[in-house]
Amino acid sequence: MKIRTTLAAALMLTANVLPASKPQPISVEDRGLDGVQRIYSVRCPDGQRVGIAHHYKEGRICYIPAGGHETCRSGNDLDLAAKLACQQSKPR
Repeated sequence: MKIRTTLAAALMLTANVLPASKPQPISVEDRGLDGVQRIYSVRCPDGQRVGIAHHYKEGRICYIPAGGHETCRSGNDLDLAAKLACQQSKPR
């Protein structure tokens, strides 16, 4: 009986000590220039990928979630665009 109790206690202690897996951060990969826009590939924390096009001359960033429609916003904040693109690409 003592072995079972010790084993159960060890398993519970291990479960409490092991860190929970953290969601991966948003990562942005520069895919290069295409005319007057720079293309980025964004990997979201849930593993989905989203394409982003930064139109320099127009001062806007557009993203297209998988199976979605292009959404454009004015500005040049790539990190904010990546975050918004990941939020929009979540399955509903």
